[in-house]
Amino acid sequence: MLLDINGHANSSITHRNEKGLDFLMERAVHHLDTKSLTGLGQWLLWWWNHCQAKKASATKGLSKCGVDTLTLEAEWVAQVAVQTKATPHKLITDNNCHSAKATENIILQIMATQKSLENYETRLGELEKDHLNGASDMTSLNIQLAECHQRVKCFRQALQKQKATLGVNGLADLATLQSNSYLQLCMHALAIKTWIQD
Repeated sequence: MLLDINGHANSSITHRNEKGLDFLMERAVHHLDTKSLTGLGQWLLWWWNHCQAKKASATKGLSKCGVDTLTLEAEWVAQVAVQTKATPHKLITDNNCHSAKATENIILQIMATQKSLENYETRLGELEKDHLNGASDMTSLNIQLAECHQRVKCFRQALQKQKATLGVNGLADLATLQSNSYLQLCMHALAIKTWIQD
């Protein structure tokens, strides 16, 4: 076999040398494969020992805590059930643009609900002060207090339901928008308008 080096034919690599190169390459690959497997085996052994040490430590701590194993297993099952429960995704649609718009609308509703809730809680505080100070018309005041308590309760429930539909990204967007002072002013005006209409 002729080898072309810089335009000159070189016949120093013969058929016999080719077999030697093949043998050397095969040995090198075999050596690297063995070395890799040895390293992997050592890593697995280290990891196994590490896990066994952690297991022994956990078993020792478990025996010290004095809680029944069946109770811990039941708690574990309950925890797994809660943590792996699917989040409510009422806003997921085939059209991402529509979903984003729906999320934006929910966020605006949440902000309006929060502002209304704040207004009703402020009003409730004022009514309770009047109640403590002994207002002249206690019957009317008690009716207003009951209505205000009912509205606060309804707004809190609505707020909780609205937040449950958002998901992680929606909640992050809500937190960002809540720090916007212009939007807060607009939401405050909308909440006052809603409060006056009620």
